[in-house]
Amino acid sequence: MKEILCLLLFCLGGISLQAQLSGVVTDANGHPLQSASIYISGTTIGVNSNAQGAYLLSLPPGQSDVIFQYIGYKSETRRIRNEGKPIVLDIKLDVQSFEISEIEINASSEDPAYQIIRNAIDKREFYKNQIKSYQSDVYIKGNQKIIKIPNKILGQEVGTLDGILDTNRQGIVYLSESLSKYYYQQPNQIKEELISSKVSGNSRGFSFNRAREMRFNLYEPSIGFGKQIISPISNGAFLFYKYKLEGSFFDQEGRQINKIKVIPRNDNSPVFRGDIFIYENTWNIHSCHLAITSKTINQEILDTLWLNQQYVPTKENDQWVILSQNIDFGIKFIGIHIKGFFTAVYSNYELNKSYPENFFSDELLKIDVNSNKRDQQYWDTIRPIPLMQE
Repeated sequence: MKEILCLLLFCLGGISLQAQLSGVVTDANGHPLQSASIYISGTTIGVNSNAQGAYLLSLPPGQSDVIFQYIGYKSETRRIRNEGKPIVLDIKLDVQSFEISEIEINASSEDPAYQIIRNAIDKREFYKNQIKSYQSDVYIKGNQKIIKIPNKILGQEVGTLDGILDTNRQGIVYLSESLSKYYYQQPNQIKEELISSKVSGNSRGFSFNRAREMRFNLYEPSIGFGKQIISPISNGAFLFYKYKLEGSFFDQEGRQINKIKVIPRNDNSPVFRGDIFIYENTWNIHSCHLAITSKTINQEILDTLWLNQQYVPTKENDQWVILSQNIDFGIKFIGIHIKGFFTAVYSNYELNKSYPENFFSDELLKIDVNSNKRDQQYWDTIRPIPLMQE
C-alpha cells in the first residue's frame, strides 16, 4: 500500500556554514506565516520560512538591509550588521491595507483593473524576453501528508503503512529536499544539474523534485499543469477572465502595487482564480496568489491547487526574477485525503550569461554521483527552509 501511494503521488506530480540570522515570522496575532520571503536587498540571496514561521539566513560581512515580505502583508526592512555572531530576530507583519481611488463605477463604466491588465498585457512580451539567459541555484522541498485514510481500501487492511500513520491515522508519505543548478537560454533551452538529493526515510533515495517541473511563467501565454492554463495577462485573457481592482499600496521604495482579483468567466475553462499584484507604470508582476480547481484540469481527485510567486528586483532594478514559489494542493481519492506542497527557493542568479556552443543538449538532467550521499551537516548548511520536528 505504501508503494501504491508513492506511485500515485509521483504520477501527480548557498548559505554559509553557520546561519547568522534566525527567527520567526508571524502575523500581528502571533500566528506563523509559512513561506514568507526573507532576502537581502539588492541581491537574490534569500530564504523562506517553514510552517512554524521559522527562518535561517546567512549574512555577508558588514551591513545588510534584510527584507521580510509575505503576500497580502506589509513588508518590513531591517538594517542588520553581521559581526560574526548569531542574531535572533522575530518579525511581525501587519496585514496590508489597500487604498482605492475615488472612481465612480456605474453600470456603463469599466473597473480600473481592466486598464491595468491591458497595460500588463502590452508589456508581457517585454518581460518574457527581457532576460535572454540565466543560471540560478534552486532548492526544492516537497511534502505530502495523509490527513485522512480509511481502515480498509478495496477490502484490504491499510494498517499503519509500515509505521507512517500515527494514532490519529495521519502521517507523512513523502518528504524530500533537493538542490539543483539550473540553466536557461531563450527560447526554450534548459539544463539542470542535480547537486544534492535527500528523501526522508531513505538515505540513498532520489527525490522527485525537478527544477524544470517548477518553471511556471505567467508571462507565457499559458502555463502547464497537466493541462495548459491561460495566463491572466495573456493576449486573449479578456475572453476568459473578469477583473476587479481591490486596491493599491506602496512598497518601501515608493512603487505603487495594484491588487487585481482574477475571476473566471466560466468555471470549466482552463483558467486561474485569485489575485495578481501588478506594479503601476512598469506593469510587471509583483506577486500572485492563484488557484486552479478540479474542473479546471478535469481531475476529480484534485481538491484545489494554489500557486504563489514572489518576484524581486536584481541589481539591475528593471529586471525582476522569482525569489520563491510555492504550490499547495489537496488530493482526495477512494476515501484518502492528502495535503501537500512543493516550495522552491531561487538564489544566486546570474543573468544574461553567454553559454558555449553545445552547452545545451538532449540531456536535460545531469545527476551528481554524490548527490544522494550528502551528510546531515551538509544539509544543515545549505537548507533555506528549516525543517520542523515532524
